[in-house]
Amino acid sequence: MVVGSLALIYWTSRNLFAPLNIAVMFIVLNYVGCLMVMDLNPPLVIRLVVLVALGIFCCALGALAARWWLHHDPRKELRAFRAREAGSWFNSQTFFTMALYAFIILGMATVVFFFVRAGVPLLSPDVNIAKVEAPRQGGYLPMRFMRLFLPLLLMIYFVGYRRMVRPNRVVAAFAVIFLLVAFTLFGYRGYILNFFLLPFIILMAYQRVSKRTLALLGTAGAASALTITAVAWQETSFGVLWQILSQRIFLAEVFDGIIPIFYRLVPTVGFLHGQGFLMDIPAVFARVGIGPAATENFAQYLARMNLGQNIFDVQAAPTLIGEAYANFGYPGVVAILFLFGFLLQWIYIKTLRGPKDAFFLPLIVAIQHSLLVAAHGPFVFMILDAGGSLLIFTTIFVLLYVFWSLPKGGPRFRKLLPGVYPRAQGAPPARPPNPQPYPRTRWVWPRP
Repeated sequence: MVVGSLALIYWTSRNLFAPLNIAVMFIVLNYVGCLMVMDLNPPLVIRLVVLVALGIFCCALGALAARWWLHHDPRKELRAFRAREAGSWFNSQTFFTMALYAFIILGMATVVFFFVRAGVPLLSPDVNIAKVEAPRQGGYLPMRFMRLFLPLLLMIYFVGYRRMVRPNRVVAAFAVIFLLVAFTLFGYRGYILNFFLLPFIILMAYQRVSKRTLALLGTAGAASALTITAVAWQETSFGVLWQILSQRIFLAEVFDGIIPIFYRLVPTVGFLHGQGFLMDIPAVFARVGIGPAATENFAQYLARMNLGQNIFDVQAAPTLIGEAYANFGYPGVVAILFLFGFLLQWIYIKTLRGPKDAFFLPLIVAIQHSLLVAAHGPFVFMILDAGGSLLIFTTIFVLLYVFWSLPKGGPRFRKLLPGVYPRAQGAPPARPPNPQPYPRTRWVWPRP
């Protein structure tokens, strides 16, 4: 079932880096982790293995439904999108560049302020405790600058390189090194993958990346993860370090979220009938000071159930399959994972058919990245949190663009329309195409 699902998902996109392909590969890591614990209780673990395989299969069916619904021609549409030049609804290249670099400098200054205020977790006596305590002292925005804003700004630089952004390789290289060092000092190995490497891997679904750049990023990420593990666990043996990392990759989410839901939560409490998702909503507002600060999301509730207490407000990793089962059982896994596969594939296809905007393409990649990260839970909490963060990011960027353009008569914007995409066989006839070639623009404000 799993092998057939992977082949079907790849066939729907013909793109190894399509977001759904990457999302399902992370679920496969959970599947392998379930196989690794088969000796604990084979009859019960087989049920767990089947549950995870069922979720992967439903993702594949969702992707297939999206391709059929949108009459998607994977290879032709991908080739056509990559052949286009990037543009932007921000009209001025100069002010766009100034806004981008100003935002990068602001982001790096905010991260430095975070470490000055909260300390450096990696250099503390107990890294695992310090990295949980540091965000409380550092505040909401500094974490967003490090985890989301700076990687997103680097993606905008990469997509708009030369066409919309005036290149400055020194600033770009320094920002990459700064971000990698910041993630290392913070002490979370998962951040290296989830917030440093993963966004650029998703971007590769739409934009070609040189093998040298990819190799450098991968090597730097691996070195950072090994450094954090060696310092936090005070180990120098590569064999021991690999054993620790492999347990984190394959077994952490299995023991942390899926097994407690399957064998403890549901048998003792019963199915939650949607309450597991709903409890994430007040928890989001509590993070920004609206409501009691101790309000738990589903992942914190699950961690408290596992540990008996949750002093540091740590979060378990229930995964979307686990949350779907905890709320609605097997029917929930079928329906929710089908919708998840459909949604990711639908966004991917719509992105290929839209304009190649140097600002909005990375923003869409950030949305897809948020869905991938949220699929490891708590889903609703992380989606709402990411939505608010992207709204703040867009507001800051637009304000910086407006600020720099005011002395020159005010900001100017334009509408960037999509080009004509190849249509698959059997698709309904398209509307008469506009003979004007891509990109087609028109002024929307101010009028000339």
